[in-house]
Amino acid sequence: MTGLLDFTKMTVQTQQFIELSDVLALRCECKNPTCRTVMLVPIPNSLDTALSKYPKCKQAWARLETGDSYELDIQRFVDSLKLISQFKMGCSLRLEVALPTVRGAEEKAGQSEK
Repeated sequence: MTGLLDFTKMTVQTQQFIELSDVLALRCECKNPTCRTVMLVPIPNSLDTALSKYPKCKQAWARLETGDSYELDIQRFVDSLKLISQFKMGCSLRLEVALPTVRGAEEKAGQSEK
């Protein structure tokens, strides 16, 4: 039969998006294996009310290994996120986020392709 679609060769793609207004907080987790403190900063708040150092290991949360700090850049990002999410624009801005992966399913898929 001609004119029928062959769905056996169809590609399926799944994407996940979030509205900027759906972002509730900035989550910071210390990479120090003996600390692992988690700090949540609600987006309506400002980072100036957040801790500058993790309480357990005393490391600055926004400091790179080089000693540079990105605290002001992160503050600008949070402020911009708050401001942009309040605009009434002619488009809808969303962030695309990675889909959670299932390790066992990926390993099985890799084995079946061999």
